[in-house]
This record gives sequence, structure tokens and C-alpha cells, in this order.
Amino acid sequence: MSSPADHPVPTAPELFTWEFATDPYPAYAWLREHAPVHRTRLPSGVEAWLVTRYADARQALADARLSKNPAHHDEPAHAKGKTGIPGERKAELMTHLLNIDPPDHTRLRRLVSKAFTPRRVAEFAPRVQELTDQLIDRFAGTGHADLIHEFAFPLPIYAICDLLGVPREDQDDFRDWAGMMIRHGGGPRG
Repeated sequence: MSSPADHPVPTAPELFTWEFATDPYPAYAWLREHAPVHRTRLPSGVEAWLVTRYADARQALADARLSKNPAHHDEPAHAKGKTGIPGERKAELMTHLLNIDPPDHTRLRRLVSKAFTPRRVAEFAPRVQELTDQLIDRFAGTGHADLIHEFAFPLPIYAICDLLGVPREDQDDFRDWAGMMIRHGGGPRG
């Protein structure tokens, strides 16, 4: 007869580490196979469910019983003070498009979707190339770069700012606010 020691239970990969942020694919593959719906703790300390399979994610997103809005949770993160967001900014930053449910989500998405039509995006491609060139020029001569912080994160933020008409002088603030929301929602630790 075999003992439990002969068949160790596989351990879930650690999420929100630098290793995960730089190469998440093995962890996601493991989770899809062994724990497709996985309970995890976000860097803010809030517990959440990570759904790793497409069909499961579609089903969860369509289920009205599930909510991304922290106000609908039994013990919302903002009530526990675990958001890491300054007190005076919590209400605004906790109720962004990614944290609200229909019908408010649908209404706000309809407003911004006008800026992201296929024709508008195609017209915008040259500007995205300009932004790409500007960001690369900042680190091209240094011999090294943190591609996440110096390129991959700012490029979509600046492009979205341009699409939405955010003035250039306000775009760095917009980037900081986006970073704050991402850190709250589960970016890499450390």
C-alpha cells in the first residue's frame, strides 16, 4: 500500500513575484491543469479568485452573482483599509471602469468605446509608432532598460491618454493613477 508521501500534492506556483511577472506562462499552465479556479491573495492583502480557463472566465463574467465592485463584497478591501490608496482618493479610484458592474460598467464602456473603433485605432497607428520611438529613444543608448517600467507600462497609458484627449501635461499624473490602480489590483510584489 502506498502512503501519501509517495504521492505528494503539487504546490501551486507563487503569484505576484518578480519571477511570475517576468515569465507567468508556466504558472498559468500549471494552474489551468491543476487549479483552474484558484484562490489567491493580492499584494494588497485582499483575497481573490483567479480564473485561468477561457470558458470558466466567460461563465464567471456572465454570472450576475459575481461582482468586481468592492462595495458588493462582504468585507470590502477599502473598508479594511488594505487598498494602499490615499484616503482622499479611495472613492474615485475604487470605482473605475474595471471595478464596476453592469449597468454602470456598460454605460461607461459605451462612452470610451467611441475612442476605440477599428477605424479610429487604425488612424492612430502612426501616433503609437511615434510614442514607441520616443520611449525607446529614452533608453536606447544606455545599454540596458527595464522594459516593463520604461516601455510596456507607459506605452498603452500614453496612447490611451492621447486617444481620450488627456493633455500632455496631465499624462504623467494619469500614468501614476493607473499605476496606483494596478498595484491595488495585483501587480508583482517587491
